[in-house]
Amino acid sequence: MSSYKKLIDTVIQRESGIVGKSGVEKLLEDMGLELNESGKLTSLDESNGKEILDDLMKRFLDRYGMISIIGCRIEVRKIARRYSLELPEIFK
Repeated sequence: MSSYKKLIDTVIQRESGIVGKSGVEKLLEDMGLELNESGKLTSLDESNGKEILDDLMKRFLDRYGMISIIGCRIEVRKIARRYSLELPEIFK
């Protein structure tokens, strides 16, 4: 089963390589989101997953600039297309 959680986990993985694990953890903490030991979200309210993804990406853009967005855009688009998930404008 695919979900926005899968998309956000992909963003977390990609961004950890771009801005560093501590930068990702700080943004997630500011949003009230938690990671498990393997670096994936512990849970996500799927009813507003698209909005959470949008908020997360805007925070990366504000804090780290466009390079942080470019680093995960392609992979997130592929997954979203595969599972027919609607993406926020920042990915278009």
